[in-house]
Amino acid sequence: MLRTTVIATALAVSSLTASAASEPSTAELLAVIKRLEARITAMERDRAPKANRQAAVPIDIPKSAREAHATVAPVAAPIVQTKWTGPLVGISIGGGKLKGDGDNNLKQNSESQTLYTGPQTLLGLTGDYFTSTSSYQSSGYTDRSNGAVVDVFAGYDWQPSYWLLFGIQAEGSVATLAAEMPTKRKQNYQSIYSGYSDSTSRNTSTETFTTSVETRWMAALLGRAGIVFDDWLLFASGGWAFAEIVSPVERASIGLNGPTFGGGIERRMDGNWRIRGEYRYSRYQPESYLTTTSYQGESVGETSTSTNRSVSDSLTTIRLATHLWRFAFIYQWH
Repeated sequence: MLRTTVIATALAVSSLTASAASEPSTAELLAVIKRLEARITAMERDRAPKANRQAAVPIDIPKSAREAHATVAPVAAPIVQTKWTGPLVGISIGGGKLKGDGDNNLKQNSESQTLYTGPQTLLGLTGDYFTSTSSYQSSGYTDRSNGAVVDVFAGYDWQPSYWLLFGIQAEGSVATLAAEMPTKRKQNYQSIYSGYSDSTSRNTSTETFTTSVETRWMAALLGRAGIVFDDWLLFASGGWAFAEIVSPVERASIGLNGPTFGGGIERRMDGNWRIRGEYRYSRYQPESYLTTTSYQGESVGETSTSTNRSVSDSLTTIRLATHLWRFAFIYQWH
């Protein structure tokens, strides 16, 4: 492009010069054009990149350098804090209350028969027959409840991210929770006597007395979730609880189970130690049990023979809940 422009310009200048002076010869014009072409070639060579004017020289790049250049370093993944992750064991101490109510329905049937074998037969007396029916309805509620709890537990915590924590736990407790249970009992009584003199009697009475209910042991299987704030943890827990108590009416052992839930706060200490404070509420499902007792006996005297029989059925229903406050020491392996 530059070459063509310069040659055209030279021809135009030559034409103007020729018109102004004597007309040059063709040889002279060709000489001028060759000189201009040589000048243009030199100018184009000076403007071209040095790489185009020199032959390519191969460069020997070391293999290690080529591999390092070809390999892209992987991006490091963010490090997730796992200082709350690992198996753990612990022991806790605390106290609590036992709340709830219970009722009992007791029914007794008794009969006694006496056959005369002595002088009474001379008077036409063959014997006596006596029957009685009694029913008792009792109901009560807990009051003035207190006690202590010692608990051992084991579990595992998993921290999938900086903020979240999930865990499982199994625990067993020796508990001495006790509560007084004011109880009101109503009795309906009826008896029938036939023999020397027939008679029937009925009676209704009401009485109030105080019994007690106590726990022997408790256990629970739990899951929990929490929010981590560096060395602090706020958590909620829930699961299923088990307990054994002493019946307030029959003084018999009763097994209970039901849902449990609560929450608390934990603090990481130096090394592998933690401390925890928590509250737990357990609501046990109503439990009913039937107790049947019977008696039969015979006594032989000089003038009579007596036979006695009795059967009693007792149905007891318990509805209880526990409120626990505990402070725990925990050791965790990382």
